[in-house]
Amino acid sequence: MSWTQLNYYIESNPIVGVALGGLISLGSYRLILKAVQFLLMKSTFVKEKILGNQYMEGTWIGCYIGVGGKPRLYIEVFEQSLDELIIRGKCFELDNSYKGSWISDTVVIDEKRGIMRYTYESDMLNNSHKNEGIAIFNFERTNRKTPPQKLIGYSSDIFNNTKIKSMEKKIDNSQFPTQLDLLEEAHNFLIENKKFFGLTSPLDNDE
Repeated sequence: MSWTQLNYYIESNPIVGVALGGLISLGSYRLILKAVQFLLMKSTFVKEKILGNQYMEGTWIGCYIGVGGKPRLYIEVFEQSLDELIIRGKCFELDNSYKGSWISDTVVIDEKRGIMRYTYESDMLNNSHKNEGIAIFNFERTNRKTPPQKLIGYSSDIFNNTKIKSMEKKIDNSQFPTQLDLLEEAHNFLIENKKFFGLTSPLDNDE
């Protein structure tokens, strides 16, 4: 059907014309809304203002004590939109050798109480299968209106109900451009928090 035929049909059937006009208007509105959302999400400043104390997007480095009391390092990337948060993590031994990764499934943020809970799926090199688990972290923040800059909590795999103590902090990516830089900062972070983890023996590069 050509535009001329369509126009003639609409003129002959005003009710159809009104309905079609409404659909076109609705489609235009949705298109404009998606365009505005896309542009807003490209602006870190705007996204931070909209999400407020729930804003967590960025790179985080941290450390945890694995089963058997062995400390490990990790890097996490928080990918955040207005209605979703995805956490992608990679963990390493103290010598920076790669151990495995994980990705969040469902993330729930309680901004009033300052708590984040999420389920995840992990894939470790030494395991023959992937494992699922749950992580719970408390916010360390200036006040209830500001987003967290540090997270303290634990994770627990389904196959092993041991609580794995963990701590992480958000960092400025521009200051740590490579993975080795991030791991070095994570190592320093572990040394700074040895007492929190109950570590007494010297660590690599611990002077």
